[in-house]
Formats: sequence, structure tokens, C-alpha cells
Amino acid sequence: MFKKNLTWITFAMTGLILALGYFLYQEYIAPFYLNNTSETTQIRLTEDQHVVLIKNPAQDHIFSIELEITGKSADILEILISNPSRTSAYSVRIKGGEVAFTYTTDWFDDTCILDIHPIQNSEDQLTIKSRFIGTK
Repeated sequence: MFKKNLTWITFAMTGLILALGYFLYQEYIAPFYLNNTSETTQIRLTEDQHVVLIKNPAQDHIFSIELEITGKSADILEILISNPSRTSAYSVRIKGGEVAFTYTTDWFDDTCILDIHPIQNSEDQLTIKSRFIGTK
């Protein structure tokens, strides 16, 4: 008798755990990871570049940003990462050659501005992959 009840309790607990897992996925995991899509922008280093990155319209409450800059540069790159009001800014210099730069930080604005200044203009190209992290 006890073994028969234990089997039903095990099935009930398994069903409860699966239902809870599905609920957590729908309410917390999917909105966080699936609604935060990335955007890819390509630029040529023939002159100074002013790149404006904007969040996905479906996103609310931005709290972080991820930037990945890859490609090739003939010489040093100077990059200024800032918000539109320029109250928050981060400056970086990247050596020439293969570029592989990643930047992740707290970010509370809907827009990010990248001012990219190649010391020596060239036909090289950069790929900027950006992702604003926020809630739905």
C-alpha cells in the first residue's frame, strides 16, 4: 500500500516541478534572453565614424549593454562610447592589426553612441555587434 502511494506522490512531484520549470521559463528566462536580440553594424575605416545604436522598440527598462567589435585596422583606433547627453563616456585605444574588443557595462539609456577615429584611414572594415539588455 505504501509503495503504491509513493509512486503517485513521485508522479505528482515530477509534474509540479515540470510545471514550475515551464512557468519560470516563460516569465523570467525567455523574456530576458530571447527579447534581447543583437544588432550587427559594419563600418569602413576610411574616415571618422559616428555610429548610433538604438535599443529594440519591444524592450523596456534597459540596464546593460554588450558591445563586440571585431575586424582589422591598419593602425590604432580611438573609440569613445557614450550616451547621447555625454554624461557617461568610456574611451578606449585599440592597437592596429586584428581587432577583438568586448565591452559590457551597466547602461540605463536607450541609445549608445560610438565615435570611432582611426589614426590612419584605410579600407579596413569593422563589425560592431551590440545588444541592449533589458526587460520586456
